[in-house]
Amino acid sequence: MHSKNPASAALSGSTPPLIHWEEDGESRSAHWRSESGNPPPKRVVPGDDQMTADSAYRLACEGTAILWRGDFQNARQMLTALAHRADRPPRKPGKTRPAAVPKQMSPVEAFNASVSARHGSALQSRVSAAAAASLTSRRSSWLSSAGSMSP
Repeated sequence: MHSKNPASAALSGSTPPLIHWEEDGESRSAHWRSESGNPPPKRVVPGDDQMTADSAYRLACEGTAILWRGDFQNARQMLTALAHRADRPPRKPGKTRPAAVPKQMSPVEAFNASVSARHGSALQSRVSAAAAASLTSRRSSWLSSAGSMSP
């Protein structure tokens, strides 16, 4: 039985798919591993302590994975900031503009509103999955380098 899911292909013993990114003017790649079966991201960019949470959130909304190159504590702070942005309700109208008068929604508008509300949860899941994958990748490189140290 042949599976087309790249994550299940990795579990079956075949070579896991590769992710590719540019860093320091070089093209780099690594094997993609996802315990939850998520497919590899289409775009990967390196991120570090200099990246703002707003720019990281913008990238995540576009579906771009961030390969974290900073320290672990700052990665956790970034994940917390991203979660706050994903959970934040839409901005309220400014004080200079009058608030819109609520109207009765048609069934189509009600459906679109519910889809929009679920989009925030899906975005948070995507952000968490991409960030966890990059942290796992970083942890693997730490473990492999730690194993090669001489006493």
